[in-house]
Amino acid sequence: MEQEISNDEVWNRFALTILAKFKSIEYLTSTFMIPCSIFDIR
Repeated sequence: MEQEISNDEVWNRFALTILAKFKSIEYLTSTFMIPCSIFDIR
């Protein structure tokens, strides 16, 4: 039972880290979309 609880905690932390990375990726893509749109205009 203890191992199952610890596994749940690990999965929760894993999901949180994935969400954090996903948000950072969205931030990077949003910052890169601006120069990309400028190049598209050219």
